[in-house]
Amino acid sequence: MCRIYSFLLTLLLFLMTVPMVSQASLEARVRVYAIKGKVTTQLLHGEHDGKLSCPLERELNSDETEARIIGASFRLKTGNNSYAYIEFQNPPQIVKVGPNTELKIIANKIYVNSGRTWFKVERTLKGGLIVKTPTAIAGIRGTEFLVNVKKDGTSTIGLIKGKIAVSDIHQQSTMNLVAGMEVTVVPGSSTLNTNLLKIKERDKWWTDWPTLVPISEKPGYSAGPVTNSSKKQILPVADAYVYAYNYRNWNRSNRGKYDQLIAGWHPTGGESRAYIKFDLSNIDPSKVKKAALRLYHFQTAGGSGIDLGIYRVTGPWQEGTDTYHSGRIEKTAAPGEISWVQQPPADSRPIVSFNPGRGLGDWVDVDITPLVKEWLAGMPNYGLVVKSMGYLTRSTPESVYYFASRERRSDLDNPKGKSKAPVLILSENPNVKNAITQPPQKIPDTEITKSTFSCKDRDNEERGCCCFKGTHTYRFGARYVTNVLARFDTGRGLNCRSTVNLDVDRGNGWETVKTVQANSSRRGSERAPIDVLVPVNGTIKGFRLSDGCACCLDSSKITLNANYTGGGFPQPSGFQRALGKPCGTDREFVRSLYQSVLERDLEVSFAPGHGAAHLRSLQNGASREAITKAFFNSPEYRKKQKSNRDFIRDVYQAVLGREPNSAELNRRIGTSRNDFISMIFNSAEYHNIIRGCH
Repeated sequence: MCRIYSFLLTLLLFLMTVPMVSQASLEARVRVYAIKGKVTTQLLHGEHDGKLSCPLERELNSDETEARIIGASFRLKTGNNSYAYIEFQNPPQIVKVGPNTELKIIANKIYVNSGRTWFKVERTLKGGLIVKTPTAIAGIRGTEFLVNVKKDGTSTIGLIKGKIAVSDIHQQSTMNLVAGMEVTVVPGSSTLNTNLLKIKERDKWWTDWPTLVPISEKPGYSAGPVTNSSKKQILPVADAYVYAYNYRNWNRSNRGKYDQLIAGWHPTGGESRAYIKFDLSNIDPSKVKKAALRLYHFQTAGGSGIDLGIYRVTGPWQEGTDTYHSGRIEKTAAPGEISWVQQPPADSRPIVSFNPGRGLGDWVDVDITPLVKEWLAGMPNYGLVVKSMGYLTRSTPESVYYFASRERRSDLDNPKGKSKAPVLILSENPNVKNAITQPPQKIPDTEITKSTFSCKDRDNEERGCCCFKGTHTYRFGARYVTNVLARFDTGRGLNCRSTVNLDVDRGNGWETVKTVQANSSRRGSERAPIDVLVPVNGTIKGFRLSDGCACCLDSSKITLNANYTGGGFPQPSGFQRALGKPCGTDREFVRSLYQSVLERDLEVSFAPGHGAAHLRSLQNGASREAITKAFFNSPEYRKKQKSNRDFIRDVYQAVLGREPNSAELNRRIGTSRNDFISMIFNSAEYHNIIRGCH
């Protein structure tokens, strides 16, 4: 006991020479660079080490030195031969991360769980920084030092410059290191094994890194938008925000001409969302390398505990001509004008997430390159919506972020006289000069666009496809496709049966999205062709049919559809990415099954034949598992003829409320699909979700 008090007193006296860091100071602005290889970041919610949920995982693309802004607690992992660079703006500090390393940053603590890290902390640090490993704790001030954690937890801390107070993890032993020393702590021991720090030139893995521009000098963190000849800035053609609160008719009013865009959550008023639309009709797709949405953030109400997501809007909306009037009951928006009760549909999955933090008067840049490239490839452009992420309840603390709209006067915020309107910044691709490209198609709301290709015998080379040994491959320029109607005939006269794979190329190689069983004809006559509708809902560069020449494909024809409604096939809805609500009320749960399993909404809310029976069954004691199975076993779902991968995706969305990863998509179904549904309901993940619902 006396040893514990002795260490605490030592550490307290050490840190008294440095004012303590507030949690906000380390979370205000963090930039993570991928220097080489695979670097993954995960946002963390909560502060207790080892009990953190990680709902969002992002992998940095390190083909070039890419950076991501993070304004919250997070975990970082590097893969084999992979390196990352973490930069804090205020207070200034740098962490370089070596291969096969995992660390977490929470408030003023950095947890190094494994791998190698190099730290440089400026003496201007306004507080104490704590570094923890599985076996050691270090209190830091202006310092340069190394941390090496082996797989078994053995930790070595080497001091290059400055001073460090080090203890074992149980705080039984402590010492102050001086420059040129290192200390090693092994698992299960409180002994601090000291040695001289000996670093050979070939071991200095943290040197000779790319020179990176500090955060304060990066575009987007200066006083206003940057001008650059290699960048094109586009102002929005429409923006508006909507509010769920029914006080003074706010939820039914239009705020298209208000000078603020608000997004976030209030426990009394509910949710606010910001809609923005840009016109890209005159942009050459071949010359766009990166696209960033830039917003001027001038206020945060409450805390910054809620992250915002940017979602693709999938239906038309009108900005409207009204605004907010203080102290008045607002008039109801005109038909077609956007309001909370007149919102357009949008994707259920975000393109990207971000956290503006609690800073004021700052520009926030968010990378939305994938969304912009899909628009430029021909996907209908209805703009984007910025809204809160996560499960929100009355007990969720307030987090409301205020951004300038295109109507905001330039003299209201510093620097005066400069526009604070949202802007889309397009960085040009320097490698493309006079590329021949197909311009994007402008698709009216009611127009159906189709492109048809055929592949028969050997007449294919001039038609954009290649038929060879049972594989028909179609190549075309990147374009947005709702679905593909594939017609094919197999093995004329072979009297055989084969499995045909239907693949798409989204730019990352071939991905099988559907498989079907096909029977060939018995004699020389051509069997009635097989028609298969393949859902895509994204940008693709190619389509392929193949049966490995088990029977071989004799002929094929594909039709690429956008907003396809004909031929007796169901029109793909906006709910193909909808997520279930395991924590919702019975009504919310049943409605989410219509959206995530049947991919449509209730036609008449909970009327007979429209959800009432399922709701009544739940109220009479039926389990949610039984109701879920009823949806998956319904004729409507069976008619969709989903592949095992699509079925697994639907189950994860409906039961766990999330998308499955690639490994989960390739799981074995087991004896039956009902057994698979039961397995997911009985999983530890599902029970953890239910325990956290209330």
